[in-house]
Amino acid sequence: MLSQLIQFLNQPFPDSQDTDKWKSALLIGAFIASFLYVFKPFNLENAGHETWVVCLGFGLITFLVIIFIKVVTGALGIREDLDSWIFWKWLLSTLATILVIAIANYVYIKMLYRDLGGVIGFVSMLFSTFLLSIFPLIFIGSIRVVRNRLRYENISKDLIIPHITRQDRILKIKDAEGGIALEISSEDFLYAEAQHNYVTISYSKENSLQQCKFRQVFKNLEIEICDKDIIRCHRSFIINTGKIEEVSGNAQGLRLKLDTAADLIPVSRKYIPVIRQKLA
Repeated sequence: MLSQLIQFLNQPFPDSQDTDKWKSALLIGAFIASFLYVFKPFNLENAGHETWVVCLGFGLITFLVIIFIKVVTGALGIREDLDSWIFWKWLLSTLATILVIAIANYVYIKMLYRDLGGVIGFVSMLFSTFLLSIFPLIFIGSIRVVRNRLRYENISKDLIIPHITRQDRILKIKDAEGGIALEISSEDFLYAEAQHNYVTISYSKENSLQQCKFRQVFKNLEIEICDKDIIRCHRSFIINTGKIEEVSGNAQGLRLKLDTAADLIPVSRKYIPVIRQKLA
């Protein structure tokens, strides 16, 4: 039982698209405001203001904190679209977000009531906020993991790896200064990965994996090398579809096994229709 729980907590957790993050933050804020307005805990009806205004303030605080946390994690380079982003990490980050929301709510409600009983009042606010949030979050997170995993596993089973002879061409890949960083056959190209302001090209040479890292804007690389066979599958990856050997799925989307490459290449939700069309 314990081993199954640990295995579940270590599953990849589905990332959110940028629009989804704004939408989810707005929905959570609206839920908090509505819940407080309906049930009126903390004696909200005696706050000395219009109750709906006070509740709206709680919802707005929740929304702003969630967006702030998302901006900070993005600035710190924390990636939510790779297999390293797993359920327990999402749960910890969510708990940290709840903690910040609780502190912000405490400051807000202290402005309304002035006296909340010092430390006892603060602890009570933390407990109430966690109690209101933690169990629904665990339930919702578990549903998201299971639903997305089953969905993408089923999609991966329907895809067929084509064996088509493709026209070879020479790729003269430029760096940020315009010089030739790498010259290889398109048949040898496996994938490219964006790493901040750098790009790493992985290619095969004499049946072994080789890599070349240089400075370049990933969008410029996409314009330069992509064609009907070499396509983008993720915000950080460009792949050679002719090198796909196996397709699998998890809660974050599809994963591609390429010839001679040990690492699985992620396919984000945005690019799954492109891959499905290619492997139909």
